Amino acid sequence: MPMRVRGAWLVVPLIAVLGSAATVAWPRPEIRTLSARVHTELTARGGCYVPLSRMPSALLEAIVAAEDERFYAHHGVDLVALGRAAVADVRAGRVVEGGSTLTEQLADVVLVHGDRTPLRRLMTMVLAWQIERVYAKAQILELYLNAVYFGHRAYGIGRAARVYFGSPPDRLDLGQSALLAGLPQAPSAYDPLRHPRVARRRAAEVLAAMVRLGDIVAPTAASASAELRRGLAPYSSAPAGCTGS
Repeated sequence: MPMRVRGAWLVVPLIAVLGSAATVAWPRPEIRTLSARVHTELTARGGCYVPLSRMPSALLEAIVAAEDERFYAHHGVDLVALGRAAVADVRAGRVVEGGSTLTEQLADVVLVHGDRTPLRRLMTMVLAWQIERVYAKAQILELYLNAVYFGHRAYGIGRAARVYFGSPPDRLDLGQSALLAGLPQAPSAYDPLRHPRVARRRAAEVLAAMVRLGDIVAPTAASASAELRRGLAPYSSAPAGCTGS
């Protein structure tokens, strides 16, 4: 392995050491208020909080496949993904791959609010470690899906399901779940209203990842993708508020 690539791997343990020190040394938001913060911010933005019991399993599998394939294997920060991203970035000479987890994204959206400086990036990682010591994986998924932005002023999965499909989340099918799961990474670029073909391609990528992870089989993915092509439009101009299931 070239020297510069080996050097990239050294960043991973360094981050872990610095993160452990920062846990003690830095003032930080109270992790136990995270759930209340999500509820408060979602309500202020016109969203509707949806409990995990009202989300289809396909949606949960799709968001993990799209954003954090090792979600159930790490403890907030995925050192394997960080190392892989560091090597890819060094080889490309630029940032080409991220390594943030769902938990880090949740911390970033709710507690750090998108500040991308290196110091705040490290703080986000520290917060993610702390979140995973307080909340179970299921709780983190629920909070994430209620906090994340899906485009078109749709904060949270409750609003997103209604804006794009005129449906409550528990009625989303596999293709719809894959399409919505693909949006948080880049809501504008994958916007189904303005870029339906791009949105369908992104949904197909999510379905392929679900096949790779063993969540579904290839024929099921192909069927969902075809159904999405037939039923992508029209979209609903859903009213604000929390109505229906």
